[in-house]
Amino acid sequence: MERCQSGCFHDFVSQRFVTNASTSPRLGGFVVDTQCTSSTVDLADEFDAPTYAFLPRAVFLGLTLLFQTLQDEILKEDITSNYLKKNRLTAPCNAQPFPTSVLPVTLTDPQTWNIRFLHYARGYKKARAAPEDFAGDYEHWKRVVSASYLTGLGIDWSSVRNVMDMKAISGGFATALKDVKVWPFAISSLSDQSSTCYGNKPKIYPVGPIINKIMQDGSENITKWLDKQPPISVVFLCFRSIGST
Repeated sequence: MERCQSGCFHDFVSQRFVTNASTSPRLGGFVVDTQCTSSTVDLADEFDAPTYAFLPRAVFLGLTLLFQTLQDEILKEDITSNYLKKNRLTAPCNAQPFPTSVLPVTLTDPQTWNIRFLHYARGYKKARAAPEDFAGDYEHWKRVVSASYLTGLGIDWSSVRNVMDMKAISGGFATALKDVKVWPFAISSLSDQSSTCYGNKPKIYPVGPIINKIMQDGSENITKWLDKQPPISVVFLCFRSIGST
């Protein structure tokens, strides 16, 4: 199905940004769900555009990349056959060892892993993005968090080794603590470019917040925002990923 959709997507992008280039805005890049990386990254390369693979769960990303690296580069065997038969595992994206029974079925079921998510991880590693694209986002949230968390709480951050942000999906700590040696554990391991446990992964940029959790009626606010946008200016893609809907 993904290959079929990528063909339709290729025709749309080609028509919109190549055939009608004189009247269309410049193609800035592709933002893709992780489950579309295996084909969309190649499509983006064809149009010489950067690809940004988005995933809202750092621990899941860490485990996926770790398992793909183990299967393809280290163990060189299906991890669901032997490796995941252990009672407990250790992973750099988890602070403590954990039982394999808590792993999602997407990583433990042989068919789901080998046919789908193994390929998604391989595709994710091919994504490329320009670092300057995230500079503005980082500077903004650094100012916001500095005024609240870093200086507003009266905490001596030099004595703090790690932070668990209970609203981590909003991305506040993850984005703003780049220059402080305090990071959410999973993001810290993924951001370590010297680490080899994830193989040859692209640089990972924490961004946020992406969800306004204060909203009581999200649908109404979204509708009002959409009504203010120019015609044919917003594309909505929903892949129904558990945890991101």
